[in-house]
Amino acid sequence: MTKKYQLTCLLSVKAGPAEREQTIGRISRLIQEGGGDILTASSPEERTLAYPVKKEKGAVIAGLNFSYEGEKIPELQKTVSAEGLILRSLLMEVPEQKSYAPSARRSGAPASAEGEAKKIAEDDAAQKTSEKEQKVELKDIDKKIEEIFNRKKNELK
Repeated sequence: MTKKYQLTCLLSVKAGPAEREQTIGRISRLIQEGGGDILTASSPEERTLAYPVKKEKGAVIAGLNFSYEGEKIPELQKTVSAEGLILRSLLMEVPEQKSYAPSARRSGAPASAEGEAKKIAEDDAAQKTSEKEQKVELKDIDKKIEEIFNRKKNELK
């Protein structure tokens, strides 16, 4: 079964750009000869390492994304690690991303743009009515407070 993989390599800085390209080309050919397809290849970037790797303080990072048969991966790893210019390599399987579509029922979100516009209009109308009710309630509360204070003043006299 074909799966997607990502190969990241640290190449020696001591080698020239032509030698690095040859090494990356050899790895690409190995993948293609093994029945794989190169999906993307990142351009090599020179970096300073946080700690020395095989007594080198700098390296060139190169990456390949490809699809390949799962049974042939150990053989590919051995071949990559045997390359002289490669200081370190990391070969990992890239998990398939499943598309996430939240259901309208669970999220409470409308299923279409029309439904969304309708929901927004309903929310606006509900907000306006609640503001009016709130204003009316505040006026009523103020009147009741005045009545209470007036009664207490009358009772105290």
